Amino acid sequence: PSYSEQKLNGMKIYRNQEYENLGKAILENFTKRTGISFNVNQEQFFLVNLSCQFSYFLSFGNSQNVASFCESEKYFSEVKTKRSVYQLVCDITKDIFPDKSQWKKVLVSDSFHYGVFQMLSWLIKEDEPQVKVAVFSKHGDIHRDILIYRLLGMTSRPTVIVEYDEQPDLLLSDYVLDRQWFENLQGTSLILSPNPLDEERMRLIEVMSEIRERKWKQIIK
Repeated sequence: PSYSEQKLNGMKIYRNQEYENLGKAILENFTKRTGISFNVNQEQFFLVNLSCQFSYFLSFGNSQNVASFCESEKYFSEVKTKRSVYQLVCDITKDIFPDKSQWKKVLVSDSFHYGVFQMLSWLIKEDEPQVKVAVFSKHGDIHRDILIYRLLGMTSRPTVIVEYDEQPDLLLSDYVLDRQWFENLQGTSLILSPNPLDEERMRLIEVMSEIRERKWKQIIK
C-alpha cells in the first residue's frame, strides 16, 4: 500500500521508530547532497510510505530475493530521465545501517531503490532544475505562442520561457536558426513544427531530460 499526502491528513498512523530512523537518515543525506529540504508534511508522507514499503519488502520474497513492490517499476521511464537522482538514492541507501544484516538485502535491492526514488521524485517535482527555453517562429507571434503552448503541454517538469539573451538552455524554433544573427547565442537548437509528430515530441522530451540531467550533476555534491 501507499498513501497520498491528502489521505494522510487526520489518519491514525502506526509508527515504527526503526523504519522512521531509516527514512530520516535518507532525507537528511538527500538534503545534504542536493540542498533540497522537506517540510513536515513532506517528511510524514515519506516516512509513512517508506515504513509501509519496507515492511512489505521484509515480509515477502525470500532470503535471496526482494519482492517487487509493483510491476510498473520495470517500465518506469523516469529512472531514465533522472539517472543522477536514482544513482544518488542508490549511493545514499548503500551504507545505511550496515549492522542490520536482516535489512541488508532490502537496502541494496532495486525494488527498494525504486520505491525511494519514486517518492523523492514526487516530493521534489517543484524543486527540479528548470530548463530555460527561448522560442522563435518565422511566422510571427501567434505561431510562437502556439509553439510555447505545445511545449508546455508536453511536460509537467519545471520549464520557463525566456528571451534569447537570457542564457537559454534550449532554442526552440520552427525553422533553422542562423546563429550569426544572434550575438553570443547559447543553448541547444531544436526544430518543432506547430503540429509536431510523435518523433518530434519524443526528441524534445529527450533533449530537455538531457539538459536537466546535466544540471542535476552540477547540483548533487
